[in-house]
Amino acid sequence: MKGFFIYLFSVLTFVQFSCAQKVNGWYYPWMNSLNNLVKAGLNDTVPLLKGGVNYRIFKVSNESDLYIQLKENKNFDKNLKVELFSVPVIKNYKGQSILDVLYPLSDSTIVIKPKTTSYFLVKFACSVPGYYKYSFHLRGGRLGSTEYTQNIFVGNSTSVYPFPLNVWAYFDYPLIANLSGKVLVDLRNHGVNVLVIPPSKLGGIENPDGMRDTELKLYLDKANNDKKFDYYLLFLNYRNLSGDSKVLGDTWKKNFIKWYNNIMNYLKEKEIDLQDVYLYPYDEPSILDAQNFVKIKEWCDLNGVKAKFYTTIDKTETLDLINYADIAQIKNNEQLLATLSERKNGKNKSKLWIYDVFSGSRNQAPINYLSLAWKSVFYELNGYGIWNYADVANGFEKKQLESIKSENSQLGFWNLTPTQNNRDYSLIYRRGNSIFPSLRWEAAYYAKEDFAFLSLYCRYYGIKNTRGLINALIERRESLSKWEKIKLSLLR
Repeated sequence: MKGFFIYLFSVLTFVQFSCAQKVNGWYYPWMNSLNNLVKAGLNDTVPLLKGGVNYRIFKVSNESDLYIQLKENKNFDKNLKVELFSVPVIKNYKGQSILDVLYPLSDSTIVIKPKTTSYFLVKFACSVPGYYKYSFHLRGGRLGSTEYTQNIFVGNSTSVYPFPLNVWAYFDYPLIANLSGKVLVDLRNHGVNVLVIPPSKLGGIENPDGMRDTELKLYLDKANNDKKFDYYLLFLNYRNLSGDSKVLGDTWKKNFIKWYNNIMNYLKEKEIDLQDVYLYPYDEPSILDAQNFVKIKEWCDLNGVKAKFYTTIDKTETLDLINYADIAQIKNNEQLLATLSERKNGKNKSKLWIYDVFSGSRNQAPINYLSLAWKSVFYELNGYGIWNYADVANGFEKKQLESIKSENSQLGFWNLTPTQNNRDYSLIYRRGNSIFPSLRWEAAYYAKEDFAFLSLYCRYYGIKNTRGLINALIERRESLSKWEKIKLSLLR
């Protein structure tokens, strides 16, 4: 009889463990609501550009009363670089359960508690073409292990670098205050190659000699290392100038050239290539601002100031600035982008990028950030941007943000309830002195890979067919699984 009960217990345990595994496996990461996760296709193979990245989520649901163990198989080819993150379930601002905040894991053996479900993000990177395998083992007591394998294929086509990415990362924003070194590393790791310098660091036009007394030196020291940014945008915010210092007034004309030369000389001392520096007079200029933008540009040309100019454009009435700015970043608006397509004639002065403002950030699916790359190819643009890396100050009380900053804080940014959730635009989270990426931030980084894949597709099938594919992706008529298979076919 004792042997019978041991046998019965073993059978029940096996059934429990088998049931626990039935929903385990690989998922695509770009739809992050728990009610809307997209399971990876059968025999899924992860497509990677040479030197590129790609991602999968692994789900473990332990419905048994036993602890089970998830162990990363370390015997994969060392040309394949893997980063592993735990992805806890949090709530978005609609009260829905989502996956977003990412905890880096150093231990490749993880214990899954009974009656719990755990999620993990796996980031693959590789620079050597070929086939690879990566796997997890699930172990449950005396029952041995079950292996979950992910195939990876790295093609010969190379990822697009450097593809312009602007996230308006101001180092002095409250969420990231005093973390400039870690912020810089995080920006580099996510492909950001555009630095916007805020007006408070550039000195006032009324006192051009006071530039060195501003915080510019400190600000650039935070952003300065062996690898420079590809674009430096000096945000002047001229909309706020008034009185004697108003744009193109006597004081402005008297002081501008001296101010400009002081700034350029200082940037040169910092070994920044002045060809990478752009004046950014207005953000989302009004019609009057746009008229002044043109006058500033013409005045500089007449007075021997060889400045380059950048602007954002959020309305059709100011779209003519593409004929004056060296870089124009166009807001993601269908009417605006359609009008842009009509006006582009190959003779426009501007490099053209796209950008969007994603408010209530935790309510946004990662695929929304990815779609900026799709739109870039559709409208033949060559860069993208997201407002904003860490703008949360107007959505939370100051004391709330302070509560997560102490080194031993048990609260993370994901635990805070905003006063205005639509004023949270951030791509990252913070607890203590640590920065945690979001799944949306990884999507923004991965977008350049999709840009490269769509550019390959366009080379083979033409812009008309490429636009058809992009429309299908945006409208969700084409599945993420099918899109991954198309990418794979482009690499083989």
